[in-house]
Amino acid sequence: MFRNQLKFQVLFPILIIVLSGILILYYISANEIKKTIDKKQLNFYTDKVETILQTLENRYQKLQRTYMVESYEYSFKEFSINELRKIHYSENVKVYPFILNEKKVFILHPSFNEDNFDLYSNNKEYKNIIEVKEGNFDIRVDGVEKWVIFKHFDKWDWIVGYAVPLSLKYDSLSDFRNKFLLLTLAIILLISLSIVFIVRHFLTPIEKLTEESKKISEGDLQSEIKINGSYEITQLSNSLSIMKEKIKQNIDELENKVKERTLELTQSNDELEQIIANLKQTQDKLVESEKMASLGGLVAGVAHEINTPIGIILTGITHFLEINEEIRKKYNSGLMTEEEFEVFLQTSNDLAQQISRNIERTAHLVRSFKQVAVDQTDENKRDFELTFYLNEVIYSLKNVIKKTNIDIKIDSSKKIDIYSYPGAFAQIFTNLIMNSIRHAFDEKEKGSIEISFAFEDDRLNIVYKDNGKGIKKKDLPYIFDPFFTTNREKGGTGLGLNIIYNIISTQLKGTIDCSSDLGHGVTFLIIIPLNKDK
Repeated sequence: MFRNQLKFQVLFPILIIVLSGILILYYISANEIKKTIDKKQLNFYTDKVETILQTLENRYQKLQRTYMVESYEYSFKEFSINELRKIHYSENVKVYPFILNEKKVFILHPSFNEDNFDLYSNNKEYKNIIEVKEGNFDIRVDGVEKWVIFKHFDKWDWIVGYAVPLSLKYDSLSDFRNKFLLLTLAIILLISLSIVFIVRHFLTPIEKLTEESKKISEGDLQSEIKINGSYEITQLSNSLSIMKEKIKQNIDELENKVKERTLELTQSNDELEQIIANLKQTQDKLVESEKMASLGGLVAGVAHEINTPIGIILTGITHFLEINEEIRKKYNSGLMTEEEFEVFLQTSNDLAQQISRNIERTAHLVRSFKQVAVDQTDENKRDFELTFYLNEVIYSLKNVIKKTNIDIKIDSSKKIDIYSYPGAFAQIFTNLIMNSIRHAFDEKEKGSIEISFAFEDDRLNIVYKDNGKGIKKKDLPYIFDPFFTTNREKGGTGLGLNIIYNIISTQLKGTIDCSSDLGHGVTFLIIIPLNKDK
């Protein structure tokens, strides 16, 4: 049950992404540091081996100049070995040079010599050194892992090299691991604090809002709604509280009106005029309820749309963890090839881009919903760009539009910056588009909707067209009347175009006209005067 909660759906993917990022960062950083250490150590000990080789070369050249090579060769070799032993074996050292003579016997080594030849003569690593003569690789000596680097002195057929304990070679890598562990603990602590902050200021208030909305839907209008969080959540809480109070007020008023009408029906005809006025008020409240229902549909549509990218994100992260575990096992076992590692990098990059695209898609949905929802409950003027805002409205209706085969085109050659009521425009275009979907086209019928804008003096002209069924000539004069509908059997209320008419004529001080021929679609011309003074 916890997996269905918003906290789990949001925080668990974030935690997995961060921890995966830390592991990837550690893996890449450790590998890079190890490569750097290997390169530096190789250069350093190559120079040291070359120094010994140069010393031997100098001795060899002196021997040649005596012209008594056979007589003095042994003495020169002994002198060279004793000199190296004096320099490098003056005390117990962890890093030491070694020399194998032409008989492949250790003549310079802290433990091995000619007397204990049997101890190492059958050793696999010893045979490997003799066979390759020059190179570097890891070996194990007396239970200690070491790295050896060696070269061949061909004048005397000697092998000269160094043996370095791996613990000493990678000492700085161990230091990095300790520091990285401390950094990881600090990051986890920071993430924990961030999660506490997110839960306290965002997710918990959203869950409380959900609970309060459920209470209202179940008829509980008595409990107080007081939820603190971010600015947007507080505003949404206040809007929900206002809506609850309005519903409660409407219910109380309707109950009072019913009681009043029961008494007024027994009175004179003059009192019937008051009943008509009361009915007009009831009509206004139904129009307001229709607006709220439109907003409720918007909420349901956005919630449905968010499920798809969130599901893709979770699937991508799960796949990433699987391939990461597989490549880690291959690396640990030494079976990983360069091609497999490149495939892993490419797949990781693809998954990261896929996750990034769906996170951006989710954020876009939330932004569109927030802007349109706030505007529909807020009747204040503000500056906005109409073409961009219309695209946001259409995006918020994506859950409905994608179930049809209708193409919506916006024809605007330049930006339409206006100072007006964005909520009013959102309601107008929402109702027009939904009206076309419900009335103009059969299910899955291919069709198109075109919306264009043009400035004329201080007026904004809006043309809305669809190529659907059209409207009968006899019905055209009544389409803006309240409760007039030709689709009542499919749930039509007859309030959609009436709401548009009232918004345009009353709030925007404009006009709307409709022209249509049956079978040739419909055209709405909306003219709105623009007051540039704020």
